[in-house]
Amino acid sequence: MRLENVSRSIQINQQAIQTTSHNITNANTPGFSRQEVLLKAGVAETSNIGKLGIGVDASGVERKVNNFLEQRISTNLQNQGRIEVQKPIILQLEDIFASSPGDLISRIDKFSQSLGEVSLRPEDNGLRELFIDTSKELTDSFRDHASKFAQVEQQVNEELQDSVANFNSLIQEIDGLNKGIVSSPEAANDLLDQRDQKIRELSSLGNISVSFSQEGHAQVFLGTQPIVDQNQVFSLEVANDGGLQLQGTNNNIDVKSGKLGGLLQLNNEILPQHTNRLNDLATNFAFEMNKIHATGIGKETGLTDTLSFVGASDPLANLDTLNLPIQQGDLTVQLREIATGNISETTVSIDPTTESLEDIRAKLDAVANINGTINANGQLGLQADAGFDFSFTADTSDFLASFQINSIFVGDDANNINVATQLEDVNRLALAKSFSAGNNENSLLLQETLENNNSNLQDLNFSDFLGTSISEIGQQSQNLQNQENLQNSVIQNLENLRESVSGVSVDEELVNLNKFQRSFEASTRVFQTLNTLLQDIINLGR
Repeated sequence: MRLENVSRSIQINQQAIQTTSHNITNANTPGFSRQEVLLKAGVAETSNIGKLGIGVDASGVERKVNNFLEQRISTNLQNQGRIEVQKPIILQLEDIFASSPGDLISRIDKFSQSLGEVSLRPEDNGLRELFIDTSKELTDSFRDHASKFAQVEQQVNEELQDSVANFNSLIQEIDGLNKGIVSSPEAANDLLDQRDQKIRELSSLGNISVSFSQEGHAQVFLGTQPIVDQNQVFSLEVANDGGLQLQGTNNNIDVKSGKLGGLLQLNNEILPQHTNRLNDLATNFAFEMNKIHATGIGKETGLTDTLSFVGASDPLANLDTLNLPIQQGDLTVQLREIATGNISETTVSIDPTTESLEDIRAKLDAVANINGTINANGQLGLQADAGFDFSFTADTSDFLASFQINSIFVGDDANNINVATQLEDVNRLALAKSFSAGNNENSLLLQETLENNNSNLQDLNFSDFLGTSISEIGQQSQNLQNQENLQNSVIQNLENLRESVSGVSVDEELVNLNKFQRSFEASTRVFQTLNTLLQDIINLGR
């Protein structure tokens, strides 16, 4: 054996010791893949007695990686990212509706209870005040829920911005690692580990896929859109419509999974669904209550004046252009001469396809002893002449409820629903259908409306619709919990498999270290022996 062969053996064992030491020191480094010096027997030399071995040779240092496992981990991280970002948001929605003295279900129940009490004793001003206070508590609860929903939406928007910034930072890092790997492929093992780790982090953000060039360049796609190309990086930004697009373009990108996909689904589907249901409940609750209240009579007295809460943007435009639920029907006005108690009724027809608010004002103004006006805000005002009051006994057109005339509630949705200020005068709470003392016919109709199913609320009554909405949130939360448990189990199993291939066992590495150390020492002894023999031969020739 030649000295250079033994020298090579010493060098290779030294490299193996260095690689083993590298493995041990990175045993806890995230994403690190175990490395191994590939050893093989050197090519034998021909001698006068046949082929003689020349010792060991090394063909390189190999990363222990299973690319199929890496791909499966990446795919499952995408699902996990979506779940991780959605679960706490759904839990927040659950907390908003959680049973408490101020929650909506309790407030609706309290409203119903208070209405039942005042309907038994409609002459009791204390019970009237209590009912109005209870109504205010209910509208406060609606607005509070809407405000909390808006805070959750803001939180999701902020998380989306942060996730986009994180995504852009990661693809820049991957691009930098690409360049380092391509420029020094022979020393790229640690860079490859770092790039794989960044790709895993990126996988938790979106539905990415990766392809590799022969030179070792990783091309990253988000959906079908290249994000990291060989010569360019395409950063993301949040579009005006709430979606994602490439910076500086209008090219929207469809992201289905990962944190980005989960946040987009929250923004565009889940949160709007629950917000709309809350608004639908508030809007329909107010509208149905107002329909009944508008055609009732206060405490032994009618109206001397009233002003619609809703105004027409164009009083001369046909009513069907105002986006109000007015239908063709009749409005019956009852006029009472207070001194004599004489009552007369006038029925006004309403056709929203051909008539404007101004047309209806003119018809009501034509009723004797009633004056109709429209102010600068497009609100309809009605006023009785001195000595008279008026009320509405029927409205099949829903004109009164649409313009919120003589209503309990005002506002468009859960964000601004409130109790009409006119009810600060408790005598204007319209619980009766006649001027008789103790009449409670209208309060009974209000109670009946509370229990009636509503076609705009999935044919459910108000409490049942709210209960269904809360149950759906609870079911979504449970589904996410089940998905999280399953996904965590799958990823843990995959990580265990990856660890068996790429992970560092310190015990095994110490065994290898001892093995290579002994081989190094043995090679050194051989070198010393050959060197001694060589010196003896030289001395013989002197």
